[in-house]
Amino acid sequence: MVSVREPILHPVPIASLRPTQIKKSEYLGKHMIPVILGPKERPYVIDHHHLSRALLDEGEKHVLVTVVADLKALEPDAFWVVLDHRGWVHPYDEDGQRRAFRAIPKSVGDLLDDPFRSLAGELRRAGGFAKETTPFSEFLWA
Repeated sequence: MVSVREPILHPVPIASLRPTQIKKSEYLGKHMIPVILGPKERPYVIDHHHLSRALLDEGEKHVLVTVVADLKALEPDAFWVVLDHRGWVHPYDEDGQRRAFRAIPKSVGDLLDDPFRSLAGELRRAGGFAKETTPFSEFLWA
């Protein structure tokens, strides 16, 4: 028997979202933002970074998020280890080099552009490959 979990929505200021990757892309869609509650109850984005950035750039103040996991009780080092082991963080720069977690921006407004990720997104939208449910799989393809 499959258990269907209804999303738990929380309106939060977009500027309070903490990214878990380094890059951005030119994508705008209609999705909830999945987050992990981390230290100090900060919401860390695990998908739709590009949508978050685009909405912020458009002047939106709030976005609906759904909390995927509540890890606020963890110390910061343990928090990042859990994110890494679950595939919820992508600490790679625009050259594909793994960086320290502290290199990840503190705000979605500070994300860097990744032209290869943008190309992969356009190719997926054109039917070149299917959207994968594995977090950050398009980065591996790009």
